[in-house]
Amino acid sequence: LLIERICLIDADVVCIQEVSPLSFEEDFKFMTENLGYDGVELFRKGRFRPATFWKKDRVELVCPAQHKDRTMLTTFRLNDCDEADSQDNWHVLNCHLQAGKQGGRRVRQIFEGVTTAYKT
Repeated sequence: LLIERICLIDADVVCIQEVSPLSFEEDFKFMTENLGYDGVELFRKGRFRPATFWKKDRVELVCPAQHKDRTMLTTFRLNDCDEADSQDNWHVLNCHLQAGKQGGRRVRQIFEGVTTAYKT
């Protein structure tokens, strides 16, 4: 079902949550082998992590992903825009926010991610 949905949407960038680093390559090899997502960034720590995939023929990663508290920011530029438009970057903030009664931490997680995007 996951393959069908991602294929149907055909997005330039796809974010996935709750990814296990132990089985990541096997679980998501369909993203590169079948769906053409040849760019990938996996959050660098945690038992279950967010992962961001992108199609390099459609978008260019402008700078290395920035890892914060349970958030991962990737910054892209479209490949097929004319020269004036191609200077605009856009950001994807892939979040796996803290659960439970830690509302203040969730707000801080989003604030840090958005602030980082603003500065990039």
